[in-house]
Amino acid sequence: MQMNPVSSSMIQEIGYDPETKTLRVRFKRKNILWQYEDVPSTVYDQLTTSDSIGKCFHADIRNIYSARRLYETE
Repeated sequence: MQMNPVSSSMIQEIGYDPETKTLRVRFKRKNILWQYEDVPSTVYDQLTTSDSIGKCFHADIRNIYSARRLYETE
């Protein structure tokens, strides 16, 4: 999955696969990568166009979609 850098104090980069509705978020703190399942493309679009990616992530993704931590080998 293509990961794209973003301008955020909390998030380093994000990637999205519209076919599987999978969102990946790499956080700046400890370079941790998380994957979120069944995220609609409208939510991803909202995230990428938000004035505050971190606020949008907390309000619209975190604790809403199923998530798991990924490791660099995945």
